[in-house]
Amino acid sequence: MKEYLKHILIVIMILNINLLLRSQTILKMNKEKGVYSLPCKVNGQLLNFIFDTGASDVSLSFEEAIKMIKLGLLNSSDFLGTKFYKDATGNITEGYKVNIKTLEIDKIILKNVPATILKTNNAPLLLGQSALQKMGQIIFNPQKATLTILNTSLIEEGNTYDFFKVLLNNNAGLIDNFCGFKLLQYEDCIGNQLGEPDFTKKKNSTGKHVGYNLGSNENEGSLIFTLEKLGLSSDVKQIISIQLSGKYSKYSVRGISLGNPISKIKEVFKLPDSISDINNSFGDGVLLEFNDYNLSIESNDGLITSIKVFYKTIDDLTQVNDQISNFKLLKNAIKYFNPKEIMNLFAPDFEILIGDDKPILFNKGFEKDLSSNKEFINFISNPTKGLKSLLNPKIKAAYGVRIQEGVGLLILVKFKKPTYINEIVFRQNLDKFVIWEIH
Repeated sequence: MKEYLKHILIVIMILNINLLLRSQTILKMNKEKGVYSLPCKVNGQLLNFIFDTGASDVSLSFEEAIKMIKLGLLNSSDFLGTKFYKDATGNITEGYKVNIKTLEIDKIILKNVPATILKTNNAPLLLGQSALQKMGQIIFNPQKATLTILNTSLIEEGNTYDFFKVLLNNNAGLIDNFCGFKLLQYEDCIGNQLGEPDFTKKKNSTGKHVGYNLGSNENEGSLIFTLEKLGLSSDVKQIISIQLSGKYSKYSVRGISLGNPISKIKEVFKLPDSISDINNSFGDGVLLEFNDYNLSIESNDGLITSIKVFYKTIDDLTQVNDQISNFKLLKNAIKYFNPKEIMNLFAPDFEILIGDDKPILFNKGFEKDLSSNKEFINFISNPTKGLKSLLNPKIKAAYGVRIQEGVGLLILVKFKKPTYINEIVFRQNLDKFVIWEIH
């Protein structure tokens, strides 16, 4: 009986350890010169905070606060008065008391966090006790530079891991399609969808701009494409930027349209990396540039008058997401795709070749492929030989990395027991990997 009870206790201990491990989340911290920091989102704005258990409040610098105020991430209702603070040297500094509506740390979302804005531009961003106390029990490991959160009620319920959103899209959410087109598509895609351009302007010996008027006057907007001959296809021109300009239009990017107030940007993007004064066809304005996106926005009198997406390259890509080795994640992601999401996973020049069948090419306009290429969509969703067939639990996959001259980094997902699909080849395209070929 004692031996039986001993085994029962061991089982209970193992179960408790497993439950503890599953109920905690471990945050990896950045360490530099003995200072530990964590990336946090303040009302949607990504900032890097120093982990400081000695600070009573979360602390924002005056400079960052001004940026947030300009885009409406902080407003008058968030300010709770002034307060005097003593720093580590004993100096007294006046600051503003504010309420942070949401403070996001990884999957943890803290609401209504007291914070301080110090009236000095060089004040450090501190993650202090006003946030740490809301986390409940935490374990800080300075040797491993980790912060372990044990409060399970804070940990947001995770959706099924979306393989493609992690592998194929960079963390910032690269924008590479807009107004029915996809960056790097070929010149004839534009003509197929919009016809002859209203105007053409030479850019250089290998490139040009083509434009289309979207209405009877300039307020209704114009659509301008910049085309260039790129190294991988020097015989044809490809789209390297798309710009929508005007007072209003039917197009939008991530829900932002011409004519929207500039404050709407805060709902979709973080603060711009640079703000500069410009003079465009609508008069004096402001240019906002976003380094983490291939995006720039112009504003006149507080209203958006231009949205531009453009080609951006990576000179050095040294890491590949390890999650590609777990093909179960890919199969889980496929379950939830709709046709438009599927189209975004493919390079503008990809092809599908199954056996002796005629290749299916993605060489029309983005919307044209989406609405009329039934063959392509049917293949993707085909439960026998399309991507849907990969949901078969018996199918297993391995991956490899190959560098091919003239193409660059390729990731090959090979199937150990292939049926119709032998492998899927991913290629770096802009700041992400997209499906290049299916064999």
